[in-house]
Amino acid sequence: MSLSLLHSAIAAPDRLCAYDHCRVPLPWFIWSRRTDLTSRLRRRILALEYGQPLSAVGTVHIALAACLHFLRGTREIVLVWRSRQAACRTGYGVPGGRQLIELFVSTFRYNFPPLHYYRARLFRITRSRWLDLFSHAETTRILAVFEQATQHLGLWTKSGWARFCADHGIPTIPVAAQAVRGELQVNEAAWLQPGRDLFLKPDRDYSGRGGVMLEWDAAANGWRASGAVSASVPGSALDGFLRSHSHDDAFVVQPRLRNAAPLADLAARALVNIRIVTLHAPDGTITLLMAALRLPLGDHPTSDVVGSTLCIPIDVATGEMGEGECARLEMGTCARHPLTGVPLKGRVIPEWPQMREQAIATHRLVPSVPSIGWDFVATETGVFILEANAVWNGYLAQHWGRAPLGETPWPALMLIPTPDATPEKEWVRRE
Repeated sequence: MSLSLLHSAIAAPDRLCAYDHCRVPLPWFIWSRRTDLTSRLRRRILALEYGQPLSAVGTVHIALAACLHFLRGTREIVLVWRSRQAACRTGYGVPGGRQLIELFVSTFRYNFPPLHYYRARLFRITRSRWLDLFSHAETTRILAVFEQATQHLGLWTKSGWARFCADHGIPTIPVAAQAVRGELQVNEAAWLQPGRDLFLKPDRDYSGRGGVMLEWDAAANGWRASGAVSASVPGSALDGFLRSHSHDDAFVVQPRLRNAAPLADLAARALVNIRIVTLHAPDGTITLLMAALRLPLGDHPTSDVVGSTLCIPIDVATGEMGEGECARLEMGTCARHPLTGVPLKGRVIPEWPQMREQAIATHRLVPSVPSIGWDFVATETGVFILEANAVWNGYLAQHWGRAPLGETPWPALMLIPTPDATPEKEWVRRE
């Protein structure tokens, strides 16, 4: 047998293995023959992963996949449990033995990867609802289909969003300049003058990671850069810094704003980010799927900090905040900010009615997209929509006491045909 044939023979069961959701109809996998919307959507997501619906496989392949799944799954369960059980016990009081048992159940009965048990906080959810949860990878894959179908729109990049807002009179933070692969285009020169704080963020379509805050230091007659880059920028060298920093990427430069007084005690430097996800049904009805406030635990310049962003659910009807959680299991739930002690639970966002209505009104301008995640900020100078996201965080939408996505109208919307890509003149990307 050649090496290539040997490699294929070994790899075949691994490709069939039901490790990040069932790729073969294993007898214990309880949604493989279900016809509910959640199970139908999961099968569609798997078909997207492979580019086509899954074909039938033989009994031998099923047996090989089952054996491999058991061996690999058991090893992964032990590794994940050893690395996280202590933190989960400290933060949530869940005994290590219960965690281990539930890890085996979630992996071999429900085919969830062991990490999903901790990331989705399955220990806080009754087992009857586990199948209604979607992983972040699953939501991202299906949401990306709708994003790609409307990629002719300039809506998903920071610069495209600014143009869309200008065309429709939507309040957003202005773009003072754009830096694209070493080239600088200035829109508002006054904002770039010495003495003003600035914020530099990637122009890409998802995530604010990679942002740089430029704070003016009068004593040094220059800016202090923090965030993705730490540097001192002389007052006369801003253009050179922006060109150099954008050598391999595209960035937008915006004036730095500060949180409105009612939210100012939640974050020292970063703007408190409020994510609102709206759903646009085929009949034109627009509803709120979820809302959450996000802020950094420490003195970070941005709210999007890997592993330590504190996320607090918001009641979509009243704007009342719940208990916060973050990726660090040992923190558990937080009724107060874990570092400053300021209250979180029960606090009401004064600007909530305005944000809610603005999200619904703006989604009406984009009827071809069934769901959009809007990032709002309440600042000293008003409420703004920072950006629109066709792909929003699946775990954020389900954590912190919210209903699993399978119990919402979202699966039905994701099963409708992909919207066509007919350009609409207001949204055409301007090259």
